Amino acid sequence: MSSTLHETGLSETLSSLEQFKGFASAGNVERGAASLLDGSRIGLEKENLRVQADGVIAQSDHPAGLGSALCNPYITTDYSEALLELVTPALQSTHDALDFLHQTQRLVQRNLAKNEFVWNTSMPCLLGGSDNIRVGCYGDSYPGRMKSVYRRGLGLRYGRSMQTIAGIHFNYSWPETFWQAVAHMIVDAPGRFSVELVNLAARAINDSSYTRFTSEMYLCATRNVLRRTWLIPLLFGASPAVCRTFMEGKTISKDFAVHGNDTLYQRYATSLRMGDIGYNYSKKAAESISVDYSDLASYTNDLHRLITTEHDSYAELGLLDEAGEHQQLNLNLLQIENEYYSPVRPKQLAERFEPPVVAMRSRGILYLELRCIDVNMLEPAGMSQQQLDFFEIFLLQALLDRSPPIDKHESRINGTNISTVAHRGRDPQANVIFKNRQMSVRDAAAALLSDMQPVAEFLDKHRNTAAADAAVADRYSSALRSQQEKVANLDQTPSAVILDELLSSGQSFIESARAHSNEAASFYADLPADEDTQASLQQAVDASTPAQRMLEEQSTGSFEDYLDKYFKQLQTLSPVL
Repeated sequence: MSSTLHETGLSETLSSLEQFKGFASAGNVERGAASLLDGSRIGLEKENLRVQADGVIAQSDHPAGLGSALCNPYITTDYSEALLELVTPALQSTHDALDFLHQTQRLVQRNLAKNEFVWNTSMPCLLGGSDNIRVGCYGDSYPGRMKSVYRRGLGLRYGRSMQTIAGIHFNYSWPETFWQAVAHMIVDAPGRFSVELVNLAARAINDSSYTRFTSEMYLCATRNVLRRTWLIPLLFGASPAVCRTFMEGKTISKDFAVHGNDTLYQRYATSLRMGDIGYNYSKKAAESISVDYSDLASYTNDLHRLITTEHDSYAELGLLDEAGEHQQLNLNLLQIENEYYSPVRPKQLAERFEPPVVAMRSRGILYLELRCIDVNMLEPAGMSQQQLDFFEIFLLQALLDRSPPIDKHESRINGTNISTVAHRGRDPQANVIFKNRQMSVRDAAAALLSDMQPVAEFLDKHRNTAAADAAVADRYSSALRSQQEKVANLDQTPSAVILDELLSSGQSFIESARAHSNEAASFYADLPADEDTQASLQQAVDASTPAQRMLEEQSTGSFEDYLDKYFKQLQTLSPVL
């Protein structure tokens, strides 16, 4: 299946996307044409450090007014006790998701200690050494201890400072009505698609079960996102500079310039977070860490291999520390699936105590998580409405285009493209490999954005679900035009604006980030409350602490037995759907 499943793109089979829409309205799906995309769901996740007034990472516990970081579904922490993670539910539109995030940040703002604020950018504040970075604490339950041990393992393997980098995740799923239309379209045009894809679509229709079909289609989109990831830091990268203290103990490349006494930057950088100083695997283990996205079986088999295969370098570190406490969950290439870093991640919701790879093998892929997004200090939420609208265009285009498997050679090209754009994306001399040939970054981006025009127009006609969204009839086309203007003048990109402001003002990175973070704090201090959303958020806060206590009461037996039972679920994987 991996070689022929999606060699032909969906958009190439039709003279226009309007025919695709017309196909749905002709009665091939159970509901009306207007609902083809209306069931799409969007969720946001945003990470931000809590920081003391002096610009140093907070040493305090997770604020009590935000509830339990283990059991509050909307406000938790990532690696560090100080690294807040705000999570929206899956909502109907980007507008709804951004509104929910705004309201969540409003609640956070009102529960911070008086001498603390939220660091509204990706690269970290003053860290003061790794001992100053507290690992997230989730209580004494076994699920909570497992989360803390996993984070201890990350710090042990990669260093704690790397885990303080913040980002944004954009979660997206298409509705079943959409997949029904796609499946019928494929079956009704068999000569245009591979036999395997036609058979898969026919099986979905006959069984009224689209899980396997949608999983393979999500992987088609995933492969194209991997090919085009470099476009995201070019357009939205917002980390061209970093505090020099973050580089302590690291080799500083000659490509860095010095601003003042404590700021390092690269002239044409877009996203240092996505570059060589961002999240990287141990050199000893990196060559063994790869995943095949060709189909669901290959993808889950490779994840399973990574989380069940011991690696010498991690075995040398030891499972327990000198005090006999767990410092890693295991000695494997990856402790759990979340340790695998990718710019985009296919996801399935795991049930309690269920490993994610088991969930995906059993129930397929539910949505995509776009993970290559910087926190933009120029925006109170770290992102804009227009940016989120563009991500919808980006993902739909990735699904519609042909998406052959990615071999090792192309995987290396994709990685090189990301690195090039992260460090030199605004350099007029910078090139990427696009459509099998070398092109300037600007030309490749312009060509890719031009291809998205029909998708933007399609979404303008059929994706205005919320009243606030409908007020702007061409909001998707407008979002696309905005990105085209950036490519025509790269000085308009967030990375260029941030760096120009930094250098012209004479401020250090820390001073500039603090100033913008204080502006965001003022925004949320003045933001009117949405009473319904605030009530939901407060209800989650109030319920989370009793939920954590219940988990602690239920944690009987030994922690070692708990881990053993958890990982025993990985001994055998169920057959692919």
